[in-house]
Formats: sequence, structure tokens, C-alpha cells
Amino acid sequence: MMKKLFAWLFAKPKKIERFEEVVPRPTWEENARRYDAFHAGMRFRLDGKYGDD
Repeated sequence: MMKKLFAWLFAKPKKIERFEEVVPRPTWEENARRYDAFHAGMRFRLDGKYGDD
């Protein structure tokens, strides 16, 4: 009885396999394009023109 108890207490836990889902994340270049497009649109709404026209 004690042998089974010690075996249970000091047994190594079974390794659990975990599957990580790969989520496509935007690169800094894509983020920079979105940022530039957003601010160009805001500038157009305020000034009525794009860029340095």
C-alpha cells in the first residue's frame, strides 16, 4: 500500500501535448502601410488633398 502511495506521489507528470495554432500576424511593413493610408485619408478629410500636392 505504501509503495503504491509513494509511487503515485513521486511519479513524473505525463507530458501534455499542446498544439499552438499559427496565427498570421502582419509585418511591420504592412502596419506601416496601414498607418500611412490611415493618415493620408485623415489629411485628405482635413485639407482636401493627398500628400504634398
